[in-house]
Amino acid sequence: MIVDLIIKSLSQFRTRHTIAFLIFATSGLHTVSNAAFPDSHGIFYIRNFTNSHLIWQPLDQSAAVDLGSLGTTANRVKCSEEYVIVVHSGGFQTGSGSALWYATVIEVTQAIQLQRVIQWTTCTFPAFSNAYDVAIVGDTAWVTLLGSSQIAGVRLSTNQQFATVNTASYPQDVLLANRQLYVSGSGFGSGRYVARHNPITGLLIDSIAVGTNPQGLCVYDENIYVACSGTSWTQPPIAGNCTIIHPTGLTTSIIHPTITAHPFSITATTSGRIVLIDSNEPRVFQIEQTQPGDYRLIVPAAVVADWNVVATVQDSLVVSSLQLDVLNVFDSDWNPGQSYSTSGNAAAMEFWQGRNNTVSEQRSHVPNNTVLQTVYPNPFNSSTNILLRLPHSESGTLTIFDRSGREIQRNVVHGNGSGNTRITIRLNDKASGTYFAQWIGKGSQETIPLELVK
Repeated sequence: MIVDLIIKSLSQFRTRHTIAFLIFATSGLHTVSNAAFPDSHGIFYIRNFTNSHLIWQPLDQSAAVDLGSLGTTANRVKCSEEYVIVVHSGGFQTGSGSALWYATVIEVTQAIQLQRVIQWTTCTFPAFSNAYDVAIVGDTAWVTLLGSSQIAGVRLSTNQQFATVNTASYPQDVLLANRQLYVSGSGFGSGRYVARHNPITGLLIDSIAVGTNPQGLCVYDENIYVACSGTSWTQPPIAGNCTIIHPTGLTTSIIHPTITAHPFSITATTSGRIVLIDSNEPRVFQIEQTQPGDYRLIVPAAVVADWNVVATVQDSLVVSSLQLDVLNVFDSDWNPGQSYSTSGNAAAMEFWQGRNNTVSEQRSHVPNNTVLQTVYPNPFNSSTNILLRLPHSESGTLTIFDRSGREIQRNVVHGNGSGNTRITIRLNDKASGTYFAQWIGKGSQETIPLELVK
């Protein structure tokens, strides 16, 4: 009976890839209405590339918190349930000082409360490696090394680098999706491939041909979207595009018919809005799918110049402006909302759901029906979190099954009045594979898959 239920649920299910911890491709956990963000949510961003500080900006109009100096050349910030990581690229030519800085979420939470400097753990890389981006898989960080055309694997709990693996030429962004690592190979303007790796061993699986100079990556509904910036400095310039890598491995390229686009940053909202930033003439594009398999790029009417990086919270956008030194919020119709001063150019952003911080509470209305919101992270290494949105009086059971329908664990859940309840699922002693989380409450029933990767 359970197996039939799981099969029936999967036939109606379109896989959710809502991951709360992605830079440039961040999908939040809550609907944002008129740019009013829920409690304990905010943005980490790196202020200035040459004199870097890590800043925590609550999205409830509270003042930003400076978490201390990072030194120079901080390039990316990413988060998981356990860690906050900053990637330092090192010197522009030599890569001197190329390193991974990371701290536990608990320490960062305390830093937010006490507004003190975080004591970072560092893992350094050789000169000329130029660390660029990072993907977190449980206790492992996979770092793209732009200068050496490799990815490096680091065990965060022991601060040990355990692997270096060849990848696409001059790798930039790395994305964990569909139980694989995707690495964009920019080739310093001449690359045309995205490499796929095993997320546990780093083993290279294959390379997929895309547009010229692939950089930004994001995922929605199992499709991987690649921002290929082309080249603006060659004569004649090579136009960029957005290449879609479908689950089958086939690709689709999209380019605006009337302009030469050079998109370098890309993100996906939970409703499937794919947003790109043009690096040549600062503009933002949005991908529309007019019918299955038919895509086009559009330029939203409310676009302002000189946007730098973009993150998404549910279906709203948070973008930084180089000229104005602000973070701007736009809703799903591109209407402007809140604006936050950055006191310096934001070089990178990461949406984060803080824990136990001092952000003042702003609850939206409590939902009137039960919804299994999201799983993060997913895939996961040993533990993951399931977020439920529950009415105050709602209660029910959240049960985990394996693929054969065998019950693994059962949790009795009660609404806590806030509308949001988080359940941590630990499968430390289980084998890799697909599991299922089934919610049964009063008048509601829902099943979603979990991907355990060890």
